[in-house]
Amino acid sequence: MEREAFLQNYWNYYLVLENRFINAVNYVALNSDNYNTYSFEFVNLILLIGSELDVTMKYLSGISEGDRASIQNYADKILVEYPEILTREIKIQGMADTCKPFEGWNVDHPADSLVGWNAYNSVKHGRVSNLKEAKLINVLNLLACLYVIENYVLKDVAEENDDIDIPDQDSKLFVLKDWKRKYISSADIVLKQTETGEPIIDGGKA
Repeated sequence: MEREAFLQNYWNYYLVLENRFINAVNYVALNSDNYNTYSFEFVNLILLIGSELDVTMKYLSGISEGDRASIQNYADKILVEYPEILTREIKIQGMADTCKPFEGWNVDHPADSLVGWNAYNSVKHGRVSNLKEAKLINVLNLLACLYVIENYVLKDVAEENDDIDIPDQDSKLFVLKDWKRKYISSADIVLKQTETGEPIIDGGKA
C-alpha cells in the first residue's frame, strides 16, 4: 500500500471518527468524572471505532482483508512484531491525563485485556441489554488504540515506499509521545526572532 492510499482509505476515516468523538464530548466533558457515562451516541461510536480498529489491526497483522481473523490473531502478530506497543503513551489534548491504550494487552486473554474490546463486542451483539458498556472510557480507549495502530501502519507504509511518515492532517485529540518520525509538519514549526533579528526554529509536539 502506498501513502496516498493509506491516507484515503484509513487515516481520513480515522479523522472522521475522531471529529465525531470530539463533537460528542462537547456535551459530555472529557474527564475522569464522566468515564462511566453512556449514551446512544457512544453506542454508535463504539461500534464504528471498534469495527475500524478490527480492520486496521488486521492490516497491520498482514492478514488479507477477505480472510477471517480474530483479536487472538492480531495479538499473536502485533505483540511479536511491535512489542513496544504495550508502553506507547498518548497525551490527550486538553487533559492532564495520559493513557497507554495497549497496556496489559496479552496473547493469553487478548479480548479481556484490551480495554473496550469486550464492550465493543457486547454492544455489537446486544445493543439494548449492553447499553451501559457504551461508556466514555471504552470509546476513548478504543479510539486511542486506533490512533496508535494507524501510526504504526503509516510508519510501515512510509518506510516501505521511502515516503513521508506524517499524515497531511494530524490528530486534534491525541499526541503519541516519543514517537520517532523522519518528517515534521510545518504546523509544528515556530520561528522565533532573536535580539539581532535572526529567526531560529522552535516548536514541535511533545
